[in-house]
Order: sequence, then structure tokens, then C-alpha cells
Amino acid sequence: MEELYLKINNNPKVMDDTNKFIIKQPLIYNKILPIVLVGLLFVALYLIVFEKEALSSDIEGAIAALAFLGIIFLGSLFLLINNINWKIEVFDTYCIHTNLFGRKKKYLYQDLRVIDYKTAYRVYLGKKRIFGISHLQDNYKMFSELYSKHNKIMQR
Repeated sequence: MEELYLKINNNPKVMDDTNKFIIKQPLIYNKILPIVLVGLLFVALYLIVFEKEALSSDIEGAIAALAFLGIIFLGSLFLLINNINWKIEVFDTYCIHTNLFGRKKKYLYQDLRVIDYKTAYRVYLGKKRIFGISHLQDNYKMFSELYSKHNKIMQR
């Protein structure tokens, strides 16, 4: 397994999760989303603390603005949790997918069907799409290398 990794990634000095055959979301998302969350909290606190008069004169508008900020906050929090938990561990004959909630499921390559959409691989079990692997994710080539030993990747 180590030899295959060195063949695909010509830099043996890289010591990160890709060394363990793990495909994860790009790390930049995990840096940007906390900044967005903190920014939304500061905006909400600013509105509540320093704009009391404006908020009290138009209470319906204030509730709508805070509800809108709350929805964006919850959406950003959802994305952050997904980016932290989501991963695919690839092995010689199978892969393990960990979803948003941290649940792991093992899939044999021979049971999967993979379609290359030029920007991502979409992975199906029967007719159900189980996950996708973007070409922006670190180590996405490792999945195609290991999967190609068992089945052919279809082109869209």
C-alpha cells in the first residue's frame, strides 16, 4: 500500500492524512467557516447591543434580521460539522465512508459504480448515490487508482 502511495504522490516527505489513504474536504473550508461564524456572532451582538433604539422602533424588522442571521449561522455550522466529519478511507478492496454524523459504512469496490463528471466522481451503490469525491479534495486520485483495479470508472 505504501508503494502505491509513493508512486501516485512523488513526494515521500509529505506527512499528513493523505499518508494514511484518507480523502477529506479541503482544509481551507475548515479555516473560512469558523471566521464566518464568529463574524455573524459579532454582527448579531452589535445589532443587539449598539442598535437598541433602531431595533426597538422596528421590532418586526429586527426579528427578521436576527432570524436571517440565525439561518446563515446554522447553515455555516452545518457545513463546518460536515467538513470536519466527512471522510473516505481507501484500502485495496474496499473503502470506508464517514458521513456528516460520524457514521461509518464499508463499501466493497466490486459493489460500487463510479461515474467521472470531469470535476468529481459520483459513487453509486445500485441506483442510490452514496457519496461524491471532488477533484478539489486532497488525495482524490488514490480512490480512482484503487477502484480501477476492480471496476472501470464510467465517463459522463
